[in-house]
Amino acid sequence: IENDIPVTSKYLISELQNYLKETEQIIKEEAENEKDIQFYIQLFIDTESELKAWTNSTKQKFNTLKTHLCTFNGGLTFNDITHDLLLKYINYQRDKLNFINTTNKKYYKLLVWFLNWATEKNYNKNLAYKSFKYKFTGTTSEAQNNIVALSWSELQHFYNFEFTNKALEQARDIFCFCAFTSLRFSDIANLKKHNIV
Repeated sequence: IENDIPVTSKYLISELQNYLKETEQIIKEEAENEKDIQFYIQLFIDTESELKAWTNSTKQKFNTLKTHLCTFNGGLTFNDITHDLLLKYINYQRDKLNFINTTNKKYYKLLVWFLNWATEKNYNKNLAYKSFKYKFTGTTSEAQNNIVALSWSELQHFYNFEFTNKALEQARDIFCFCAFTSLRFSDIANLKKHNIV
């Protein structure tokens, strides 16, 4: 008995209905105030890039992730993130964006990095992403560590080999230059005269 009001079934039903209406109103207000993921990714980029002194390429990767998520689902919120949605997003990157598995995995890891930050900052309460597992075939560390390298004698044999084709000679020379200088092909391609001492 509260305030001398007898507790009857009518009273309990009335109180329960009032409670449910108040709860429904709170949920509705929270949903209206909930910002989409794009807002939080931009906040993440703006704050973390300054705090952690990100390179421009890291910023660009997250801006690209933001664009991909927006194209995938423009009004995405944290509550929308389920195992099914994450699988659809991975398939979207593979099928629509034509990402190979290593690129798809890279952007998925960026998404998880962002979601971990949002969870740490209490912007995200949905932890479904933490239990989501997906095997990106061909991207395991075992597959990536199975790198074959030439021995010194093999490299010398290749360097001294006489090709009858001029294009193959040039390819050999570039390959050997990369091997001797430890430069990637992309670095060699960007070399200018002023880079040579």
